[in-house]
Amino acid sequence: MEQKCTAKRPVGYTPRWSEALMFQGLPAAVGTLRVDVMQEERIGADEVVGSVVIPLASLQDQRKLQRWHVLRKHDKDTISEILFSCRFQRSPISALELELELLRNQTNELHLFVGRHQNLVVAESRSFSSSFSAPKPLQGKEVVPEETPERSASSRFSAVASFPPAMRKRECVENNSTSGNVEMHEAPRVKRQRVVDTEKQVNSLSDRIANWLLPTPGSNST
Repeated sequence: MEQKCTAKRPVGYTPRWSEALMFQGLPAAVGTLRVDVMQEERIGADEVVGSVVIPLASLQDQRKLQRWHVLRKHDKDTISEILFSCRFQRSPISALELELELLRNQTNELHLFVGRHQNLVVAESRSFSSSFSAPKPLQGKEVVPEETPERSASSRFSAVASFPPAMRKRECVENNSTSGNVEMHEAPRVKRQRVVDTEKQVNSLSDRIANWLLPTPGSNST
């Protein structure tokens, strides 16, 4: 911590100090400037009237900041104020160091970006190659031809046999003969026959005329 003091001024209501103090090697990011206003005492230590704390981070480069600051004592504001001007000036060496630091940060960020991009490309290529890899053979149970039952030819009689007995209209009965043929045992169906009245039907035109000419049995008796 570097300390500098101004010249003493006689006690008055409006003391003035027309002096410039220069500090070197202060860090702009975390550095602070503290100004203490003290009153000289003839007996004992000087009394502190108030103080002002100015962070250097609030100062802009090469610009003078001049304004009134309220003096604080024991973390409380007082009725006293001070007009104080301050300017932060970078040296050429510190400016070069700052530029080098900025370039280093940019190169580090560029390396990080390139590394992340390479990792993404490798991950995408791996996923693409795994999706188009050779298919694995299917694993299943081996089918033995001897154990597989033979499937008989389907017929309408086997389809009818699959219904319950109550719904069957026809039953297939196995014949006990050596031939082994399947016969259908059911009552023979009577075909529809046309009933012909022989009395009313006349075979030919000549028979009809003969019947008309012949006298009826009732007419002969009379």
